[in-house]
Amino acid sequence: MKVLGIVGSLRKGGNTEFAVQSALKSAQDLGADVEEICLTDYKIYPCDGCGKCKTAVCHLDDGMKKLLPKIAEADALIIGSPVYYGGISGGLKCLLDRCRPLKLQGNQLSGKIGGAIAVGKVWGHANVIDTILHFFGSQGMIAVPIKSNPGIGAQIIATKYGDAEKDINGIKAVQELGKQIVENTIRLKEDK
Repeated sequence: MKVLGIVGSLRKGGNTEFAVQSALKSAQDLGADVEEICLTDYKIYPCDGCGKCKTAVCHLDDGMKKLLPKIAEADALIIGSPVYYGGISGGLKCLLDRCRPLKLQGNQLSGKIGGAIAVGKVWGHANVIDTILHFFGSQGMIAVPIKSNPGIGAQIIATKYGDAEKDINGIKAVQELGKQIVENTIRLKEDK
């Protein structure tokens, strides 16, 4: 089983990366093959809405040429984003928009498992989780529940660099998310 973690922050080694790594570690401890993708390592242009991706390869020549196959091949996705002005990061928005070919060319993510992580100071966590969950839904994916609040998606409270490591409840939530990703993916495969 391959679990792909997407760090939707453009800050290398920050709180969002720590959160995604914690969820991936939990998945790996249960036997999953994990891989982390950091947006800082890829240039991703915004979608220009040309519609070419309905039937052909996107004309934009950037990091999505490497990322789309990785995303399509994964059995499950963990997507984390910092809260920027009450929403997801611009870099993550570009990536999610550019995943449109995965939907239009064969529903390649349909039925796969996804988990959302939001990392921020005080407000906006719900908006971030909601946006990621909408992405999962639009792709026909299944979002995993977790046993802590808010019940779907994990929240980390972090103001400064390194604060995520101090949020004990948030760490438990992302670890639970990683566990639920594996358990639900196994269950889904057994049902097929």
